[in-house]
Amino acid sequence: MLSTQVSRISIFALTFLPSLISARGRGRGGGGSFGGGDSDFNLEPIYAAEFAFCVIFAVVTALQALIALSNIRRRINKVPPSIAMLEYSVGPIFPICILMTTLLLTTTYILHATFVGQTHGTARLGGVLWSPSFLGAWSAMGFLADIFLVSSILTLLSHREKVVLNTPSWVRDIKAIADTILVVILISLSMGAVGLQVAFLTDPRLAGDGAVVAFHKLSLAYSSFLFIAAVDIAVTSTMLYVRARKSSQVNDHSVIRNCAFTISPLFMVYALFLLIFQACIAQIRLEVEEAIDGWDLASVIIGCITEVVVINACLGSGMPPLPKENKEVKQDADSE
Repeated sequence: MLSTQVSRISIFALTFLPSLISARGRGRGGGGSFGGGDSDFNLEPIYAAEFAFCVIFAVVTALQALIALSNIRRRINKVPPSIAMLEYSVGPIFPICILMTTLLLTTTYILHATFVGQTHGTARLGGVLWSPSFLGAWSAMGFLADIFLVSSILTLLSHREKVVLNTPSWVRDIKAIADTILVVILISLSMGAVGLQVAFLTDPRLAGDGAVVAFHKLSLAYSSFLFIAAVDIAVTSTMLYVRARKSSQVNDHSVIRNCAFTISPLFMVYALFLLIFQACIAQIRLEVEEAIDGWDLASVIIGCITEVVVINACLGSGMPPLPKENKEVKQDADSE
């Protein structure tokens, strides 16, 4: 399966990542040099690690986007027919949100790698001037990827609660309204932070102490509500799993079990680190470049790994294995 290939590519890439980071060129600073010794593209080790992670996980997430698209096609064509059973039902919104998450994350990683490579990987004097639209788009896509991931998990849990536990509609409606309000708050806070960022870059005169404080407060508020969403997912999935085990309507509870023991713990780790990151980064002076670079690298590593594993678990939710007959037919068609 393609998801297995994604896992193998991730393991392979992480195995050889230290060799990529420690590659020495003849450029300045002894950092990694790509494209030969005479190339102007040269990165210090910490930036080489950040760049490598972004490139590797851009490829992995792009493959996950293909899996998400393939899953949607399988559900439309009902391949195999058992995919229409209650055991594998995930609702219409969940697959679309996962596809959007993978596309946004792939674009975010590409923009991040471009930023690191152009800012820290050239030998020319002076800094690289980035347009406000580029930096704003990069930030907005990162925020939206998280929000689509939260939305996908919440809709999956809501749908499983409906089909497995047959919860009264008024209870599900209240929970759906609360989840919608949470998502709207996340969108408002994230887009407010992006708007302030673009305003700073467009007109530097607006970047006073009060504006910077407002930006940090918005970012911290967003991280706080994202952590609340992670807690919501963890509590909801755990309660559903406990209740589902007592239900006789569906025998296979693998979807809810996957949410309770794989998706929610890893997403909790990601959201908690992001909250700690925002709280600590506001206390670090901009002059302490090494500390900021270290936090940036840690956020990239933890964010990439946790989100890729969470998305991989989501992609496997409600997807029955293809029967051997379908595989043999596909192989015969390829050979002809």
